[in-house]
Amino acid sequence: MAAPDPFLGAVLTSLLPGDGTWPSATSTGLPSWFGDRAAKMPALADAVAWLRSSLPANFTTRAPAEREADLRSCEAKDPHRFSILTTEAFNGYYIDPAVLSVIEGKTGFPARPPQPTGHRLPPFDFSIIDGRKGPVNT
Repeated sequence: MAAPDPFLGAVLTSLLPGDGTWPSATSTGLPSWFGDRAAKMPALADAVAWLRSSLPANFTTRAPAEREADLRSCEAKDPHRFSILTTEAFNGYYIDPAVLSVIEGKTGFPARPPQPTGHRLPPFDFSIIDGRKGPVNT
């Protein structure tokens, strides 16, 4: 993973500040995950570059209320780019082990996909799609 970028950390913590129960973005692996994701997704990289050029130079040192106002202003100027940023931020946040632990604690259910430890499924019948006869046991 890439080293966390202080700018991304400030943006992500402004979006996901956490509270007594939920971890802040910077107390999870989100900043590194997000940086890696931006390196692989041109649309996200473009949105990050746009945000970086749209925010005040001192964004990282501003008070939380000022950063929130700055981000709201950017969202109003370009909702599409801002949506790309927030969607990926939430995607990364809600797969982080610390966040999954909070979800499990609040719901009492394991925060994981139902497979492979979920319900047993019958073997898939490939004849449905390719004309073979009968189910295939794998």
